[in-house]
Amino acid sequence: MAKTSQEDRTGHDTDVDNYPTLTEALLRMDRDTKAHNERVRRLDLRFGANGEGFYRLWVERDEEHSVGHLPIA
Repeated sequence: MAKTSQEDRTGHDTDVDNYPTLTEALLRMDRDTKAHNERVRRLDLRFGANGEGFYRLWVERDEEHSVGHLPIA
């Protein structure tokens, strides 16, 4: 039987945008990273319509950055 809205393998409705709010996005990234007390020089935080996210985080004077994946919540 066909459903009125498509669901992907995780059970999320693919016909609805699941972008997080700014607060939700920052909290999800904060839970994932170990840099809680570091001074942030640069942050690249991106989410797809399904709610999955990725971030890159540069702290203070480090040339290297941290990379993280935020799975669908």
